[in-house]
Amino acid sequence: MVLDVVMHLEPLVLVPEEKVFHAGGPGDAMYFIQNGAIEIVGSDGHHIATLQEGSFFGETALLTSNPRNATARATTYCDLFILRRDTFSSILERYPRFEKTMRAAADERTDKKTA
Repeated sequence: MVLDVVMHLEPLVLVPEEKVFHAGGPGDAMYFIQNGAIEIVGSDGHHIATLQEGSFFGETALLTSNPRNATARATTYCDLFILRRDTFSSILERYPRFEKTMRAAADERTDKKTA
């Protein structure tokens, strides 16, 4: 499964303050942080989290097919990898355990935002 995911990742380089996506935008991909830090900010402007190397984000919009519920922006120079919706969906179909893991992560993040 890991090889399947890695073969479809696309690199993305960001500079500080550059936005990855905006709240309300379409959920068309998820992201993996190789280097740097990403701040997640709610649609009301409050700080939700700062994610570091090894973290991923953007999966909730892919799983729910809802618009983005937050804005993601680089706080440092960042090297990310993008996994597009079509590949994500295909991988979920082939690897049900991966889908369970992604849904658990999305649920946990949703619970933290509403607590």
